[in-house]
Amino acid sequence: MSSKKSASTSIVKMDNNILKRVLGVFDLFAIGYGDLGSSIYYALGITALYALGATPIALGLAGLVFVCTALTYAEMTSTFHDTGGSASFARRAFNDLVSFISGWGLLLDYIVTIAISAFAIAPTTPLTRI
Repeated sequence: MSSKKSASTSIVKMDNNILKRVLGVFDLFAIGYGDLGSSIYYALGITALYALGATPIALGLAGLVFVCTALTYAEMTSTFHDTGGSASFARRAFNDLVSFISGWGLLLDYIVTIAISAFAIAPTTPLTRI
């Protein structure tokens, strides 16, 4: 493989020590589905279990929060062209400490999502019935 080919297919590209955006639509879809899409299968059941008759209200409120979060990310991304997501947005709006907490909170969110997915999916896999 030539060096030009490997440089063009890398995930991170540096241009004058600045990260360039190289993720495409498919990459962003995969990240979003991995964090949100996979959890919808067990989140509906857990929500219905605890909310009982108020399930439509709980799902409506969750949808409203999700729309507000998506619109906030869209607005901040169009305003600040930095890489780093919510951590860089928090750095611009507040300070480095809030940015640090935001970044680690998002990492914790990803880890908890993976753990809950593993816990919820494990009883339904054929390997656990042996």
